[in-house]
Amino acid sequence: MSTREWFQRVSAVFAGALLAGSAWALLSRMRSLFLPFALGFLIAYLFDPLLDRLEARGWSRLRAVWTVMAALAVVAVVVGALVVPMVIGQAEDAARSWNQYVDQAYALYEHNREQLVALVQKRAPGLSIDVRQTLDGAVENGRAWALQRVPQALQWIGGWLLQSAGVAVQGLIVAIISFHFMMVIDPFRVGLRSLLPAPQAQEVGVVGGQIGAMVGAYIRGQIVVAALVGTCQAVLLTILGFAFGTRYGLILGLVGGAIYLVPWLGALTTMVAAGFLGYFTASHHPLLSALLAIGAVVAVNQAFDNVVMPRIVGRQVGLHPLAILFAIMAGYAVWGLPGMIVAVPMAASIKIAAQRWVPTMPRPTEDGAVPDLDLIGGLHKAYAGARGLAVGLWSRPAPAAEAPVPTDLPTEDAEPESEGRSDDDDPAA
Repeated sequence: MSTREWFQRVSAVFAGALLAGSAWALLSRMRSLFLPFALGFLIAYLFDPLLDRLEARGWSRLRAVWTVMAALAVVAVVVGALVVPMVIGQAEDAARSWNQYVDQAYALYEHNREQLVALVQKRAPGLSIDVRQTLDGAVENGRAWALQRVPQALQWIGGWLLQSAGVAVQGLIVAIISFHFMMVIDPFRVGLRSLLPAPQAQEVGVVGGQIGAMVGAYIRGQIVVAALVGTCQAVLLTILGFAFGTRYGLILGLVGGAIYLVPWLGALTTMVAAGFLGYFTASHHPLLSALLAIGAVVAVNQAFDNVVMPRIVGRQVGLHPLAILFAIMAGYAVWGLPGMIVAVPMAASIKIAAQRWVPTMPRPTEDGAVPDLDLIGGLHKAYAGARGLAVGLWSRPAPAAEAPVPTDLPTEDAEPESEGRSDDDDPAA
């Protein structure tokens, strides 16, 4: 690569970054107007690979778009008719009863405070702080936060879902915008590339294709995994509700699936909430109910973290675990919780651009090919792996019993029988 070509590529990158920054500043001032268009474009972007797959099978673009939109409409109607009323009811009931649960937890702490202080002093006898005062301050701060924040969040969920008419109208507008974006997203990409000179258009097209494939696969995988995690947690916690009389399994699953996108913190928050509500809403055996609720949440998270997520998302970004950890911490420092969610694809995008445009960076392949980012294939591999594990455990043969020792074996003094008989030994001969 010559110096001139490198300068042209870097200039194109800076020009694109400047243009993107200006567009972001403009859109931030008009975010309320452009929010439906942004959601519509995101939906079209996420379903574009499925539309391309249907077109490859001979479907027309219009037929594929109408099929996807009809499926989304059916899902929206089913969720709105069956799930949303139950979520509203649980959210309102939890908001009304939350102060009672917090007071019960505080009374439990006061009842066991001396034992807890003695345990801490026994485990760490050299502490120079007042253990009782420190624990009281921490518990009071947690109690104040729980009494203020959690009811507000529950009331916001219930109130937002209660505005079904406004949500339905906004959903219809977003659906119309998504339909048109689905129809024109491929020509839209070609039009954007045509605005650049030919050499830069080809280079930006290669890098943009890699980044777009990676980001799209990451977002689609995260959404699918979060939905599956929330569904599994809601089902398991609802089953525990039938057994122990616990409540709010559906709202816990909904919140658990939503905050699963936040690394580590989401799983920890869901585990604590499930144990807390499993203890204080159980009609009998509260400790066992809380332990089983925590175990159900941990089991679901571990199964998806170790089996499903690596096959769908984990290996797609191509980052070292230390780089992922640094990106998440940096994203939180800059943008808070949203920064933790977008940090990993942003870091992977920077890596792809650096490998292409920085001469000293090693490239993973000679042609810059994009790795396999098939979401459906990843789900199939995860299902096949889980099914194979279950079948293997179910059909594992029992240990073979020792064969009985025969008692009629010939002794050493017995003459061995003849292995064969000749024609001369035959009496009939």
